[in-house]
Amino acid sequence: MPAAPALLHTLVADRRKLLRVVTLAGCETGDFDIALDAAHELVRLTAEVGESGPNLSAAFAPAVCFERMGDSWQAIRLLQQTLRTVDRSVPANLRMRAFNGLCAISIGVYHHLVGVVPESEAHAALDAGYAAGQQARDLMPQVVDPVSEVAILGNLGELLLYRGEHAESDTLLRASLDVARVRGLTAHGWRIQASIGGWRVTAGQLAAALAAMHDLLHTMGDDAPQQTAVRANHVAYLACSALAQSALFVTRAEAQHAQWQAEQARLDACLQRDRAAEYAASAERDPLTGLGNRRHLDRRCAELLPMAWQAGQPLALALLDIDHFKAINERFGHAVGDRVLVVLAQLLRANTRTGDVLVRHGGEEFVI
Repeated sequence: MPAAPALLHTLVADRRKLLRVVTLAGCETGDFDIALDAAHELVRLTAEVGESGPNLSAAFAPAVCFERMGDSWQAIRLLQQTLRTVDRSVPANLRMRAFNGLCAISIGVYHHLVGVVPESEAHAALDAGYAAGQQARDLMPQVVDPVSEVAILGNLGELLLYRGEHAESDTLLRASLDVARVRGLTAHGWRIQASIGGWRVTAGQLAAALAAMHDLLHTMGDDAPQQTAVRANHVAYLACSALAQSALFVTRAEAQHAQWQAEQARLDACLQRDRAAEYAASAERDPLTGLGNRRHLDRRCAELLPMAWQAGQPLALALLDIDHFKAINERFGHAVGDRVLVVLAQLLRANTRTGDVLVRHGGEEFVI
């Protein structure tokens, strides 16, 4: 009998590991209803332990879900709320990962806000992310974890780039890339290379940035992580656009050659813009129904709300879900449940206008 509590503890720990894997796998494949169910079960199971360390680790799972679904603010709120409840007795690796998560998500929030709200508000997200990233960096000496080291240095380097601190940004990005290469962290290295490409554009190294992004996209091929491919194509587009406008002519022959180069750069810019748009659209699409996802809703709301306010016109929003959907899955299987979701999405498309926003908000919930 004395062995029973130890066995139970081991089983609970194994179940938590499994739920964490299911959460992250669901996020990677776009199965957010499965990912969120696993994340919430992980939080519930961990809460029974009553220790702040496991609670912080568990909170990271739904935060990743919310961020991947486009609800970055909810992810930040969840991590900040959990971090406020922990102290220094919580293992350094858990606190470091949470702070780095806040830093990474803040960069995403900045991208959502830039060009939509006043610049000071967008930069406030960078300031919050920088504070969290610095706390993660301060914990690095206590934790031997190359993956976290690459992520922390890379996130801080990218963040400093957007803050205009180019020299330190370059130092951190190259340090992050060196660690990724030494440790064989290929996908992490790709992401850092895309960030370095952005740095080169900002520094005026346009031809080098364009060549580096072409090489990176060729190297990644079909294995390219979606967000890295979006970033690389966008950097290539920025480089091409700048090159198309920067020709200086001296002689007629040089002028003709430069004009040809500028036209080629313009065409290349259009191609890269279209590719970046394709990747970005894919990141905002629910893979099952083809409707928008939470990320799409977040972006469109940021566009529509100010327009409606300025025009003095109303904006209607409807939230609907399928009653007893869980019973459908349990009785007929998930394949039938998926078919129900697809048919409902088709009905929504057929009965709404082209300019309306249709989103699968999660599971069986839809927003119009």
